[in-house]
Amino acid sequence: MNIHILNSSEKKKIIEDLNEKFGISELPWTLIMAGRGKVRAFSGSMTRDELQKLAYDVRIELPGLYILREESDGYRISHDGLFIFKDIAKKNIVDISDKQADEWLRGNDIAIESEDKWVLLGNKGELVGCGKVKNKKAGNYVPKERRVR
Repeated sequence: MNIHILNSSEKKKIIEDLNEKFGISELPWTLIMAGRGKVRAFSGSMTRDELQKLAYDVRIELPGLYILREESDGYRISHDGLFIFKDIAKKNIVDISDKQADEWLRGNDIAIESEDKWVLLGNKGELVGCGKVKNKKAGNYVPKERRVR
């Protein structure tokens, strides 16, 4: 598996994007870029060299949690990464109803009122998704295997 451990300037670029979109000003983890623009957060005690060797020698998925995806206009918070950003995201959080949350978790786009391009969707104090707003609808990114049936 080919991985790239982000250096401080690459990490700073991601933080600037997340700060602008969601008010997230710090990422205290080692960030690892893997295939298709996926960014993983690793908080263990392995060095950069040990992580590279692990990815090369051992056939595992990858160390860390998948938290972000690189999009054409910046970074999007992944469905898996929502829970770690719950307490540190400070803006562009749109509170949605139970009915909207149910629709969202079933994989449907939902109508919302927001001037922001990217939003975090919250319901009862929990983040349920990250969507891109276009024509007053939040585009759904819930993975098919995670959708409610």
